Amino acid sequence: MLRTYLSGLMVSRRLLLSVLWLTWLWNFSYRMLFTAIMPALQSSMELSNEAVGLVVGSLSFGYGTLSYPFSLLSSKLGERNVICGGIALTTVSLLGFSVSRSLASLLILSFVAGAGLSAYLPQGLSLLSREYPQYQVGSVMGIHETAAPIGQTLGPIFVWSAIATLGWSGCLQAWSLYSLAIFFMVLFLVPSGNHVVMHSSRHARKVHTSNSLFLSMVGVQAAVWTCNLGLLSMVPVYLTQTFLLDVSYVAFIIGVSRITGAAGQLSGGYLSDRLGRARVLQLLTVMVLIATVWITLVPFSDFYVTGLFFQGIVSSAFFPVFFAMISDVTDPSNRAKMMGLTNSIAGFIGGTVSPAVIGFLSDRFTFQIAFLYPIGIGVVGCVGTLYVWKTASAHSESNGIP
Repeated sequence: MLRTYLSGLMVSRRLLLSVLWLTWLWNFSYRMLFTAIMPALQSSMELSNEAVGLVVGSLSFGYGTLSYPFSLLSSKLGERNVICGGIALTTVSLLGFSVSRSLASLLILSFVAGAGLSAYLPQGLSLLSREYPQYQVGSVMGIHETAAPIGQTLGPIFVWSAIATLGWSGCLQAWSLYSLAIFFMVLFLVPSGNHVVMHSSRHARKVHTSNSLFLSMVGVQAAVWTCNLGLLSMVPVYLTQTFLLDVSYVAFIIGVSRITGAAGQLSGGYLSDRLGRARVLQLLTVMVLIATVWITLVPFSDFYVTGLFFQGIVSSAFFPVFFAMISDVTDPSNRAKMMGLTNSIAGFIGGTVSPAVIGFLSDRFTFQIAFLYPIGIGVVGCVGTLYVWKTASAHSESNGIP
């Protein structure tokens, strides 16, 4: 009765944004918690670097593989039901992961958990881009995206504070309580069907997206994903093995360094509304490459930790700009599908292939050799932004976008 009553009510834009923000916070905190427990999991199960890379990559593989199919379900099942289904799928899978002790089952459950995580973003961003006017989309997505770096901080900080008591499996089990709270919040507060928010002023317009622009943007996103989450997923193992740092300490410094991304999210979205999406996108991609070189070539020191903070800012600033640009160049009727497609491709390349490649190369050579991979991908991404800038300008003129 309560769900039926609440789902029939209109909600304000602010409430919708708040619920979606908390859901995105849950999504990223789970991802980074999963990464932060890897050194402890590796030690307890005596896994190689390559195996750890496969486990971490399997989460991203599930995310990338199912992001697009989930985006197609929103028109049939509604955004709320797809998001709730994803939350439930991730929670159950990671509870199973916490009691599993074979590599094969870890890989399967990690894949399924990643698939559940992928259910959120296309739905959430589609809702926001549909309900806010274009001149505010970058800023609104910047606000929404601040949940990502805060979640990146929250997950590792929880591991730092609890792993000595709960162990890596207990950390996953305890975090399921947060999942339960988010599930019911979305279920009761996100309306279903076409009645989304009150006083929507966003008018639908038909927009044609060229294949060259879309593919070039996917390539840039894949490059930044490689230099951000793909690289960061192997940094805890790198720091504990190369510099013999304590697992909880590594989780702490990585978690704290992510909080700076909130400022990056807000400034990236705001500047893209004022200075133009493509211009800001290019600048941030170059800065992500600089951050990648910084945290892969510099020995561990206070200067290295500063690099982690810098990487948190610039990599986080990229994503609201990118998603706002996707909303500009896609038609509202297929926006969730297009966002799901970009996440599938970029998530597979950046989140699945990259940790596996880094783990493989570090086992056979050294981490310094392995890190040449994300650096090279970052260079390719910077070159790709030049093409995005050129084609985005032509696209805006042809579609009458200011």
